[in-house]
Amino acid sequence: MNKQLKKGLIDALPIFFGYLSVGFAFGIYALKSGFPIWSPILMSLTHISGTGQFALVKVANIGSGIFEICIAVTVLNIRYILMALAISQRLSPSISIWQRMMIAMADTDEIIAVALKQRTLVTFAYMMGLFLSSYAGWNLGTLLSVIGGTLLPQCVINALGIALYAMFVAIIIPDAKRFRPMLYCISIAAILNITLKFLPLCIRPNGSWSILIAGITAAVIISAIYPEKNATEQEQADNTLPQKEGE
Repeated sequence: MNKQLKKGLIDALPIFFGYLSVGFAFGIYALKSGFPIWSPILMSLTHISGTGQFALVKVANIGSGIFEICIAVTVLNIRYILMALAISQRLSPSISIWQRMMIAMADTDEIIAVALKQRTLVTFAYMMGLFLSSYAGWNLGTLLSVIGGTLLPQCVINALGIALYAMFVAIIIPDAKRFRPMLYCISIAAILNITLKFLPLCIRPNGSWSILIAGITAAVIISAIYPEKNATEQEQADNTLPQKEGE
């Protein structure tokens, strides 16, 4: 097995288990909303987005048509444009346009967060490893919910819904503790996002636009305060570091 593919599969194990629980919760929600037994499985196979899939079911429940559903899901998922721009700067130049289109299917919060933690350029095989492991967890969870999800009490199902958020926090916190600019960026984005919630309803952006605005603003502020060194400057800085005895 390709080493990068194997590494991606292993690195995505936390995502696998997180998606397993959230996919399970989604399947239960869809079935209890009156959807046929095959529909949550089909949705998970073709659309990996927790927020988008839950919203799809909710909007469909109020009698919206296909056009309204597509618009609602698109607006909710518009934040992925920001994530796609971030990961595009870290992809290996050898990745073709067709491979990039396949990687776009893996453009989720957790997968991008893990990929951006890599200290080298990300390969296509590594991204496919992240995607396959995560995709398996999401769809396995949905399948299990269809098979026996009705046996669980509602309190357990509700608890499964927060697993995705807990997993995402667990991914970003270690790096935020080691790298102060990242901690500052996360903090600024969180404060801005909360602040936008208090704007008058007529000008308040929805949840996805709020995240997009807060994320871009925080990134611009931190980039201005902590500009990234180019390769030459970084190499010179590394050469000036004191060497340990025996090195």
